[in-house]
Amino acid sequence: MKWYSAKPGLIPSLDVPFEQISSLISNIDDITIQDKNPIYALKIGALLELEGLKNVVSHIKNYSKLPIIIDHQKLADIPSIITKFVEKIAACEVDGAILLGYVGPSSITTFVESCQSAALASYIVAEMSHEGAASYIKEDTPSKIAALARDLKATGIVCPATKPDSIQKCAKILKGSSLGIMSPGHGPQGGGADRAVQAGADWIVVGREFYTSANPQQSLISLGELIIHEWHKKNYHSR
Repeated sequence: MKWYSAKPGLIPSLDVPFEQISSLISNIDDITIQDKNPIYALKIGALLELEGLKNVVSHIKNYSKLPIIIDHQKLADIPSIITKFVEKIAACEVDGAILLGYVGPSSITTFVESCQSAALASYIVAEMSHEGAASYIKEDTPSKIAALARDLKATGIVCPATKPDSIQKCAKILKGSSLGIMSPGHGPQGGGADRAVQAGADWIVVGREFYTSANPQQSLISLGELIIHEWHKKNYHSR
């Protein structure tokens, strides 16, 4: 089984200064729940990328063997630039990347196919988590993005924990496929991991609740126990 087909899981978001990384992840591979590590992958974004992506990835790999997903400001660009971007990040030994789905079908197609060629996991943002994110977006856009991601056999989509109704709609579209749903927005943004999982989310992104905690590892354990319980409960009732 490839790592990116594992469900459910947590995705700690390392939106922190470079100097804070080691203290957050030094023992993260040792966390276990039900004899398994509940951490699906680690996510790094533009703030850390400014420190030098290759350097950051190398530093993380000194402390953890977990997959690394790059969230390059939800990468949004034309197809030719996306191809070059995927080549660059693959050379930095990341394991997956996230694309903003609002860039349209041609860029999404190029992104997924480029990731597949580079053996990278690919995730498409169907909707963002913050208030006002959909103000200029058509109501059916997340569903269209989910359908295209499914048809292209991407690894998954991103749909926010702040909008469980949207997760539910996208989950219906993805039903029967291998794609999963990654959900940010849990905690300070107002989303609930339990509601997101019940709506159809597979991987919960956790940021501030993790890296501002007095005990970051315990916060991951507690949240991991919650989502594993809710995920199995949801799948049991859907039989």
